[in-house]
Amino acid sequence: MISYKTIRFAVFSLMTLCATLSYAQVGINTTTPNGALEISSSTNGVVFPRVALTASNVATPVVNPNGGSLAPGTTVFNTNATTTGSNDVYVGKYYWDGSRWEAQFSRMQSQLYTQDMSVNGSNPNNDFIGFRARANGGFQDIHGLDDQTFTADYTGTYRIAFHGNYGAGQIRTPAASQDGTFVAGQGFFRLRFDGTNYDRYVNSASTFNNSGAGAATNYFAIGNHFTQIIYVELTAGETYDFNLSFDQFTDVKLINNGNSANGRGVVGILTPSTIEITFADE
Repeated sequence: MISYKTIRFAVFSLMTLCATLSYAQVGINTTTPNGALEISSSTNGVVFPRVALTASNVATPVVNPNGGSLAPGTTVFNTNATTTGSNDVYVGKYYWDGSRWEAQFSRMQSQLYTQDMSVNGSNPNNDFIGFRARANGGFQDIHGLDDQTFTADYTGTYRIAFHGNYGAGQIRTPAASQDGTFVAGQGFFRLRFDGTNYDRYVNSASTFNNSGAGAATNYFAIGNHFTQIIYVELTAGETYDFNLSFDQFTDVKLINNGNSANGRGVVGILTPSTIEITFADE
C-alpha cells in the first residue's frame, strides 16, 4: 500500500519537473542547447513556413494562432510575386515588423547600355571614333542607345545614370595671320524614357591657329565628359522604352560638309556614351 507521504512526494516531484521543463531551453538533435531553441544538424537546414503573400502591408494569409494581431518577428518564406505597382512582394524570406512585411534578401538589378562605336564612324586619320552629328540635322539617334527597352524586376525607384561626352567639330579656316580663333560647339542630348524627355545642354571648344609656328592647325573634338542622374518610379514586370539622341546647334563658323569631324559634333570621344539603369529602393 502506497503511503500518503509517497504520493505527496511524487506529485511534488512531477510539478517541479513540469516547472523546470517550462523554463528550459529546447534542443533538437542536441541535449545541451545554447539558446531558447537550438537545432543541430550537419546536413539539413530549417524550412520556414511557405506562404503566398499578397502585399507587403497585408498580414494574411499568415495569422496568430492565439488570435489577435500577428506577432512582430514572425518569419515566413513567400512563394508569390505581385506586379500591382503598390506594396509588391517578391519570392523570398520576409519578417513581419508589426505593420508590414520586410524583405530579408537583397533586391538588386542593374543594366548597362553602351553606344555602338562601330557605326557611323571610325576614321583612321583621327584618334577618335563616334557618332557624327550634323550641325543642321536636328536630333539624331545615338547608335546602340536608340530604341532600347528595360524591364523592371521590382516596383520602386530606379536610378538612370547617363554618362556622355561631346566634342565640337572642325571650324572654318580664319583669315591669314589670325591667331587663336575660337568656337564653342553646342547642342542638346535628349534621353527619352517612357515618353518623357530629359534634355542636357553641352558645349565643347574648337580652336584654329593660323600664324607663327604650327600655322594652319585645327584643334577640335575636345571632349566634354559629364554624368547626368535621373530618378524614375517603375513597376515590376513593366517594360519601358528609351532612346538617346543628339542635336548640335548650327554655327556658321563650323564646316558643315565633308567627312571626318568637319563641322560635326562627335559623340563618343575615345570612350562610348553609356546609360546605366539600377534599382535604388522602394
